[in-house]
Amino acid sequence: MHPSYLVLVSIVMTAGICLFNVASYSESVYETRRHVPRQCTLARTTTDSPQERYAVVTLLTTSGYVGQAEVLGKSLLIYSHLPCTIEKIALITQGSDLTREDHYRLSEVGWNVKMIPTISYPSRVNSHTVKHLRYLPLLTKLCVFNMTDYSALLFMDADTIAIGDIHGLFTKDLPAMRERGMQLGWTRDQGRRSRARTFSVGLMLVIPSHGTFSRLMAFLRDGEFDASLPEQGLMNSFFGVSQYEINPKFNAMTSIPLENATLYQEIKDDIRVFHSSYFKPTQSFYLVRCYWHGTQDFCREWQAISRLKIRVYGRHDLSEAEPMDR
Repeated sequence: MHPSYLVLVSIVMTAGICLFNVASYSESVYETRRHVPRQCTLARTTTDSPQERYAVVTLLTTSGYVGQAEVLGKSLLIYSHLPCTIEKIALITQGSDLTREDHYRLSEVGWNVKMIPTISYPSRVNSHTVKHLRYLPLLTKLCVFNMTDYSALLFMDADTIAIGDIHGLFTKDLPAMRERGMQLGWTRDQGRRSRARTFSVGLMLVIPSHGTFSRLMAFLRDGEFDASLPEQGLMNSFFGVSQYEINPKFNAMTSIPLENATLYQEIKDDIRVFHSSYFKPTQSFYLVRCYWHGTQDFCREWQAISRLKIRVYGRHDLSEAEPMDR
């Protein structure tokens, strides 16, 4: 390829990227859904059952996820409509490289930072079998099933954001799960043109149980599952299709407009959670990639939320993360 042509291509690409970034500063198409964030230091209301304790949980294995979890925390404050009695917990794996400043940043947007031991994995799950090395510590996500101090937990990957009311997961989907005797609510994978057979573990509504956690650990040791996506492979093999299916508007993934256009058309006007599942908001050319996939409005919203100056007042300054018993 001629050098002058390469220069021209580079100039055009750079100009395009700049235009995308300028466009991202325009008003958010979801801004009308926002509500004034409450400080969430209020006492339990009289309408809440004292036996019911709920939380939203995310997991960070490295400092690289702090910025994403920070945006998720902000989005929960301005979009989720969750009552202040629902806690927000950021689980940090032991041995991670998060600093005191990282803990403080997470606390400022409402996360209660807790340390948790990394769940060890069998030898067949290793750097050669997983799709990406960053997947290895994600089996620790299974610990949410052991958090029995809570009646129910909503697990959200750090690369998700709320862009609408998600309180219905606790008020409608959770009672439906209990009525059917189910412990897990999740959405089907969307990266196929037909109805997918597998489910995503990027958003999970969980009723914790020591017994279920023990069986999951035994299955991790002795069961057969897809080790390329270890925690997702294990969960799909263990639970199959026996659990509760949540509406995909609560976990809309990056690839959905391209790979399942029919489903996207059905839910696009009422998407409540966007999941940067294919590439991350911190990666290069994020908006360009989003435009290619048809999710530029959601990606622009991620950037708009990231620029908001939001702080939860009354939080204590964490000198170190609070440990959590398993």
